Amino acid sequence: MALPTDPTPLADPSGDPSRTPAVWHLAHRSDWQAAVTSGSYRTSTRGASLDEVGFIHGSRPHQLAPVAELVYADDDQDLCVLVMDEQTIRSSGVDVREEDGGDGELYPHIYGPIDPAWVRDVRAAWFDSAGRFTVGEPEIELARQPLEPDAGCLA
Repeated sequence: MALPTDPTPLADPSGDPSRTPAVWHLAHRSDWQAAVTSGSYRTSTRGASLDEVGFIHGSRPHQLAPVAELVYADDDQDLCVLVMDEQTIRSSGVDVREEDGGDGELYPHIYGPIDPAWVRDVRAAWFDSAGRFTVGEPEIELARQPLEPDAGCLA
C-alpha cells in the first residue's frame, strides 16, 4: 500500500479518539532487530545515531514518503516503519517536539531512545520499480518478536 498524501492519517486509523497522532520512523530491519534484542532503539536516521544527532527523526504518515525518497532511495538494506503513538512516548517521560526539518515543515523529533514496547505496528517498507516508496500493512502481533535471519522486516 502506498503512503497516503492526505494529512488525515494523523489520527489513529482505528478511529479510537483516545489515541494521539501517530509518529512513524523509518528503520533498517537490522537496527530494529537489534533494538528488539537489546530493548532500546537508538538510530536517529540513516547513518546517524541518537547520540550523534540528539534526537530520533520521526514523521507523520503523510510526511514519510518524501523523506524516504530523499534519504533512503539508494539504500539496499531491508526497511521497515515503526509506528508509535505520540502520547505513549510522552507518558514515558520522553519529549516529542515538532521541529522544522529544514524545509519549513514541522516533524516530530523524539528526544530519547525508542522503547520497543512503544511500537504498536511494524510495517515492511520498500521502493517499487519506479522508485516510489511503499509501506506494507501493519503486522503488530509480530512487532516485538525477535527476528529470524532473512525473515523480512518481521519474524
